[in-house]
Amino acid sequence: SVHRNYNGILAYASSDQNDAMIEDVTAKNNFNLGMGFRGPGMKVKDSVSSYNGQSGIKMAGEDKNNPVTVVQFQGMVSSDHNKVHGIEVDVGVGRGPTNQFAEVNVAGVLNSYLNKEHGIFINTDVNMKNQNFVNGFTVEESGSFNACNNGRRDITNRGKVKFVDMGMGGYTCNVTATLGAGEGLPVCEDCPACDN
Repeated sequence: SVHRNYNGILAYASSDQNDAMIEDVTAKNNFNLGMGFRGPGMKVKDSVSSYNGQSGIKMAGEDKNNPVTVVQFQGMVSSDHNKVHGIEVDVGVGRGPTNQFAEVNVAGVLNSYLNKEHGIFINTDVNMKNQNFVNGFTVEESGSFNACNNGRRDITNRGKVKFVDMGMGGYTCNVTATLGAGEGLPVCEDCPACDN
């Protein structure tokens, strides 16, 4: 358990030679992020990020000169009750306003609910589409992504994203939007009723 730190846990990989596994972690009540990831080979399993001062889980893209940020979620992973977003995909710090490439793979259950702003927020200049080495935001046949009952929207996309559902009904959400030059939204099943 990591709590009451500036950031709960940060993982960075500069090459695709090694995987980083974050397993059975609770990141709670941290001043900034609950969990942050950048680089290839990131895996998160059976973990929770909640009640953090900024986003619960943040992934930073990489430019074309670096290995693409790839994060896979396994088992049951939840991001809830955070003061900004449940999940945020943004550009890497110091990388400039160019295409930043990131890929998300949901092999288990990924939940993002009851966050103050968005369940998932994908920022401008993030590219998860139209590249032969980027598979986009994919929910595997055995997986599901559930973004429900968030303050502003469940899914907000300002970037370019290819949402892929390998099974049936892999995405659950209610309120979605593309903003600015944003491209791509998933087809969602409706969220179940929720009591706060």
